[in-house]
Amino acid sequence: NIGIGNNAMDANMDSAEGNISLGYASLSALVGGHFNIAIGQEAGNDIQDANYNTLIGYAAGDKLVDTHSNTVVGAGALGNSTNAHDGVFIGDGAGDDATDIGYAVIIGKGA
Repeated sequence: NIGIGNNAMDANMDSAEGNISLGYASLSALVGGHFNIAIGQEAGNDIQDANYNTLIGYAAGDKLVDTHSNTVVGAGALGNSTNAHDGVFIGDGAGDDATDIGYAVIIGKGA
């Protein structure tokens, strides 16, 4: 695991491996996930157990808890969602309020 930034990956990560976190409080709650990448302040901040996610942008996927296999690009994209899997979310606030969403492609600001 590689964490760069104040409070980046600062949880007890006994069962997490292969994660990269760059930015203040990115992947801050991660305890048991594998092969996640979070770039941006608070990106993936609440994720606890997740695998194979790429989160890029300020607060991208910051409320996700149980998630896997997502590509999220944009400030606040998938920001208020708690559960998502196998999706692509691109744009400022894309998929921001989606709940329990899977196999989705959402592109555009606020889409």
